[in-house]
Amino acid sequence: MPKKMGRPKKLTAELTATMCDALRQGATRRSACALAGISHTTFYRWIDEAAEKGEGPEHDFRASIEASEAKNEQAYASALHDVAIGDDLDAKTADRVRALMFFLTHRHGWVQRTEVSGPDGAPVQIQSIDAAAPSVADGLAHIEALRARVGPPRP
Repeated sequence: MPKKMGRPKKLTAELTATMCDALRQGATRRSACALAGISHTTFYRWIDEAAEKGEGPEHDFRASIEASEAKNEQAYASALHDVAIGDDLDAKTADRVRALMFFLTHRHGWVQRTEVSGPDGAPVQIQSIDAAAPSVADGLAHIEALRARVGPPRP
């Protein structure tokens, strides 16, 4: 059997385990790389190679990384759920909710949405000024008429 030439691969089961443990505990990818002793550029090269090849050690590495990040997200979501169904809503609980939401939005891309509606939940009425208004004065008069109808802006 011919002897393999070249440097041994850095991608090992131990390195994968170190990174996955860190990611499950909430570390960033960059921090997990530092813990494992690799650069973040090496990490992303392996991730890209996994996407290209579809099999092999890089593919297994990528699957393990994604599973660890999903487990971390699930842990935060579960903790948030437990707080939501709990009965004790005090300042400490509110701080915990803020911390959980911070991690979910900043680490896992969760988005908080705010619904905007008109009076009594009706749809927001949108009106536009005719782009062919003969003058700026006419446009300003139209704006003033709208303000009179809608009322002053809310602070």
